[in-house]
Amino acid sequence: MKRSETKRRLFLGVLTAFTLLYLVWRVGFTIPYDHGTLSILFGWVLLAVEILGAAELLIYFFLDTGDAEAVPERKAKPLAVDVFVTACGEPVELLRQTLTACLAMRYGGKFTVYLLDDRPSEEMRSMAESLGVTYLTRKDRTGAKAGNLNAALARTKAPLVAVFDADMCPQPDFLAVTVPYVNGRTAYVQTPQSFRNLDLFQAACGGRNRIPGEQDFFYRAIEPARNRSRAVVLAGSNLLLSRQALREVGGFDTETLTEDFATGIELLKKGWKTAAVAEPHAWGLAPDSFGGLIRQRRRWAAGCIQAGRRTRFLRSKALTVSQKLSYLNGVSYWYFPLKRLVYMTAPLLFALAHVTVMRCTPVSAAAFWLPMFALTGIGVTVYSRGTRTVGWSMLYETCLSPFLLLTVIRATFGRGSRSFEVTDKSGRGEWKASYLLPFVIGAGINAWGVYAAIVQSLAEGTWLYALLTAWMLYHLYLHVCAFLVVLSCRKKGSGEDVSEEVPPRRRWYLHNKLCLLIAGSLRK
Repeated sequence: MKRSETKRRLFLGVLTAFTLLYLVWRVGFTIPYDHGTLSILFGWVLLAVEILGAAELLIYFFLDTGDAEAVPERKAKPLAVDVFVTACGEPVELLRQTLTACLAMRYGGKFTVYLLDDRPSEEMRSMAESLGVTYLTRKDRTGAKAGNLNAALARTKAPLVAVFDADMCPQPDFLAVTVPYVNGRTAYVQTPQSFRNLDLFQAACGGRNRIPGEQDFFYRAIEPARNRSRAVVLAGSNLLLSRQALREVGGFDTETLTEDFATGIELLKKGWKTAAVAEPHAWGLAPDSFGGLIRQRRRWAAGCIQAGRRTRFLRSKALTVSQKLSYLNGVSYWYFPLKRLVYMTAPLLFALAHVTVMRCTPVSAAAFWLPMFALTGIGVTVYSRGTRTVGWSMLYETCLSPFLLLTVIRATFGRGSRSFEVTDKSGRGEWKASYLLPFVIGAGINAWGVYAAIVQSLAEGTWLYALLTAWMLYHLYLHVCAFLVVLSCRKKGSGEDVSEEVPPRRRWYLHNKLCLLIAGSLRK
């Protein structure tokens, strides 16, 4: 066993021990049984959320051993490839860039590029034909993107299929890198979705040199870690698949909003394996408006929850325990709006309504909670390979939670929209002042809670509420940060490549400085 692997396992053992110690203390000594039914109810709700959060992190750490042997074996075999580029109303010039990049791929075998246009136009057809790309449309648009891909599968025959979204431009080496992975019983290889423009958070806080991409943690840390369990999530673009594998599951799933997530599970249930590459080999465009980002994440959240319900992967005898845990993490992650709401509400209930949700002293809380929290922070930073910190995770979740909460609840009970909506990356830069309202309310309520806790502390002459006050101060800080980040989204709207560092604008000087301070404070 390699020394780095030994250190990781030792760290995981220590973190698990401190986490279990904390949870035992919480269950056995902190539930306010003597404070009434409401306190008991909210006490258990908070504890349940803490257990869920701890389980998610431990599962991720457990699945990520950092072992190079977990990467699937690559075999050189230049099979023919059908390259699918999906389109549904995107600008012609955007598709021209993508198709040109596809044609420029260098590969020892044969490949054919197809434009799958689900909103056909003569202009798009003419552009595709001028490049030498085969143009495919269909009369029946059922099944959205999945239906579009299935229609193309029925009209093509190469043993391998590469899939790219309209804005995702592959690098010349994409096929040369990915084809060797898809051999034997490997169904697909997923590469990262990386972006040539700054995402909204990078644009707000100073560029790539200051913070990593918001999706880098998933694509460059979590996905490669799943090579060990062979349960890599199929992410819809920048991937290569086996046609035989798709044939065995009847093509892409058309019953959920995230056809990729559900299809990946079905492939694993048929005994197929998966692979992920950590380095990007295609570049696209991140949503450049906050409205577009919200719609995209609502679709992802609802789709993953739908897919979990539909595939019933936890009951499948074909999946290993580690595969089930991998996909369970993929579904449970989207409940972060509920977790963030509970974490924020718990101290406010005591400060504003005198409802006790956790019975402890600051000393005992620090003794049991601080070691676990410190080790968790170290673990996230190290295991994410520098793509995430606990602070950044909290900020991302705070920014998105108010807009995903209802979607998650409705999807859990099988309600909500099932219509697929393409993420707008046209550069219109949609932004509404109402997007700021949840953070104004959140900051106001937490400020009120801090004031009430301080007043009560002074009145009683005690420091017992110090930890409670610090908890609310941190949520106040997160809401102020989220306000500044979302406010900065009104400045963006080009959809074009941008430089590494965002130049300050005189009108926004103070705002820019505050956002740079946010980046610095959450980096560690």
